[in-house]
Amino acid sequence: MSWPISISRSGQYRLECRQIETKASLPQRRLLRFDRCASMSFLVVQEAPRLGLGLAALGRPGYINLDRGSDLEAPETRTPEALRARAWEVLDAAWSLGLRYFDCARSYGRSEEFLSGWLKQKQLRKDDLAVGSKWGYRYTADWRVDTGGEPHEVKDHSLSHLLHQEKETEQLLGEHLRLYQIHSATLDSGVLDNADVLEKLRELRTERGWRVGLSLSGVGQADTLDKAIATKTFDSVQATWNLLEQSCGSALLRAHEAGMEVIIKEGMANGRILQNAALLQAAEKMGVPPDALALGAIMAQPFKPMVLSGAVSIAQLESNFGAVGVCQRLLTDMPTLELLMSEMKVDELDAPMERVQTSPATGGNGLDASQKVMSWARQPSGANAPKPLTNGALGRGRLPPSRSYTTPALDSNVDYVTADPLPRLPPGKVKKAAPTPSWMSAIF
Repeated sequence: MSWPISISRSGQYRLECRQIETKASLPQRRLLRFDRCASMSFLVVQEAPRLGLGLAALGRPGYINLDRGSDLEAPETRTPEALRARAWEVLDAAWSLGLRYFDCARSYGRSEEFLSGWLKQKQLRKDDLAVGSKWGYRYTADWRVDTGGEPHEVKDHSLSHLLHQEKETEQLLGEHLRLYQIHSATLDSGVLDNADVLEKLRELRTERGWRVGLSLSGVGQADTLDKAIATKTFDSVQATWNLLEQSCGSALLRAHEAGMEVIIKEGMANGRILQNAALLQAAEKMGVPPDALALGAIMAQPFKPMVLSGAVSIAQLESNFGAVGVCQRLLTDMPTLELLMSEMKVDELDAPMERVQTSPATGGNGLDASQKVMSWARQPSGANAPKPLTNGALGRGRLPPSRSYTTPALDSNVDYVTADPLPRLPPGKVKKAAPTPSWMSAIF
């Protein structure tokens, strides 16, 4: 019997998982049964796989994925109607594959509106699926791809903003919402010290039955998560973890052991991971797509995560779905998983950066430094700058890390700093580049 490589329907997924279990040894079979059944959660509906669909790239016309132009139509044709049709097409495919967790946010353009319309059109009940959304960012791009250097979204973790956005979310998704999350909580934002915000979140859990979670960003994810655990307020955490960026793994395991559900975003580092030599070699050896291996390796982690696919096409989604079978294979071959994690892990200096606009008071001429705009990875410079990915079914986004970096000079109002200001990078490690590289033109 051959190992499953690509699985196109949820029925096949369950059948092939049983075939894998039959082949495995007794201890391995017990592990597989535990992974599939004993760890069911409020995010997992019936026998659905631990793969969800995130709508960050489907809810708005501009997003920071390289080669987005080959995934979607030209920017001028990305009308709300056109992207709603694309979103519904991908949602239909996700439903057919057996995916039952869907993730959106107030700042993801019209993602809540698109999802709400699809749910009504499908006549789905709350118990049929799990829906999560987030508050804390305001979408400011006004359906523009080019904002002239202005931010696409602005961060605000105040109580007044929570009160405003939870009403908007309730109007669109209240009948189906299962999880409501703080969007990109950090220690610097102070949201975990705001007693009024935390009390309001507890009220939403009691009065509306919404589970309460938080998403994380920046190099301080672990510290923020530990503080969140200590509040005993949250039912889940959504964090960045992938084969390149594994720094918060221990904290995620602590959260899992404390009873919190774990959701993983940026599982493919927005595409950078798909040009990693170790991943490509391992995928070729195993006979699986690189994206399926990257996501499957996350699904096999001991903190039992729900892993988000950021697909914007059916082809991407079906390729990502192969991760379900790859996960089951890795659970019976832990040495392969451990070797891959060891080979691909990068040090702290290679962690993603965050694009931040600063206010005049902090030496800049844009927004306050606490207001995140978009996330960026540092890009290799000069002759080492790679070409953008062209296979939309396998990858999107940032490019591979390198030891020599420049930062693309996208506009004069942007300062490039680490996602959390400390620790700073060594002087000279990151420098501004001259003109924007040609391969950056596919961002929007």
